[in-house]
Amino acid sequence: MKEITIKKYTFEELSKDVQEHLIDEYREAMEYNSDLEDHLKGRLHELTGLSFDLAYSLNYMQGDGLRFTGRIEGDEIKKLPFAHLVKDAENTIINITPSSRWCNSYKVDIDIDANICYASQDYYDDEWEKLQDAIEEWYNGVRDTLEEEGYKYIEEMESDEYIRECLIALEQLYMEDGRRI
Repeated sequence: MKEITIKKYTFEELSKDVQEHLIDEYREAMEYNSDLEDHLKGRLHELTGLSFDLAYSLNYMQGDGLRFTGRIEGDEIKKLPFAHLVKDAENTIINITPSSRWCNSYKVDIDIDANICYASQDYYDDEWEKLQDAIEEWYNGVRDTLEEEGYKYIEEMESDEYIRECLIALEQLYMEDGRRI
């Protein structure tokens, strides 16, 4: 009885067409959501020094977005770039909550609860508005940075170059048509 020998190929030895097919197949099966979430949560903590709840959808579709929600109070406020506008950080709470407006699920409401102890620490003229604007500017800047980095991360993970490197690193053997051995 004659023995049939199947020639084995590494990814790099396959034809360009077969490589492209395997890259597309890998991209379809790829699950990187937990890696993306870990990356975004880590970056959020780096950018703010605080822990927040994170929600996002970065699929390049209408309604995509990102938000982080939570509560900032006391010494946490003192670490943020708008701290100089807060008159009494120990008695101030900044709540960032999902928007009650139905229009976009990634909008937030920012509410400042400033229970000022002394009348001399009241906010005068446009001080309150400056504080609100500064908090919103900080929030929007962090959110925009995270969205931009999230989209960049996705593009990297889905790039042909990255997937090619992953497939090579797997050291999988294939038949000439790309079926795994």
